[in-house]
Amino acid sequence: MTLAIEPPYLPMEAETVDRIPEGEHWQYEPKWDGFRCLMFRDGEHVELQSKSGQRLARAEDQAGGGGAL
Repeated sequence: MTLAIEPPYLPMEAETVDRIPEGEHWQYEPKWDGFRCLMFRDGEHVELQSKSGQRLARAEDQAGGGGAL
């Protein structure tokens, strides 16, 4: 893979705070139960990575090839 960001790449983690920040430049998303991962795609080559940096599976087998998630 030849990408600007190569796997393994550790994602940004949420931070606990006493107050939610205010202002127009902040965006929020709900925390849904489920599984999160990072996806790297270079043409037809796709890799999925866990939060801890572990390769999850061959994405061609799991995502229908080409990263159609």
